[in-house]
Amino acid sequence: MSASAKVFGTVDLREQILLELPFRDLLLVQRTRKCILGIIQGSRQIQQALFLEPSTISRRDWRRIGTPT
Repeated sequence: MSASAKVFGTVDLREQILLELPFRDLLLVQRTRKCILGIIQGSRQIQQALFLEPSTISRRDWRRIGTPT
């Protein structure tokens, strides 16, 4: 098995690789392969990154993120 096949065979790594893509590319990559669409549909983190699911960040965390340091 090739190195790339091992990497993409690991769900967590596939998810992390996709999360590194810019927002627009993440939207477009869904149309390239059904397996990538399946990864995106099955990942809560990616769904949240695409604003398709609500974020789990609390109000207190949002305030802290918006506060300049």
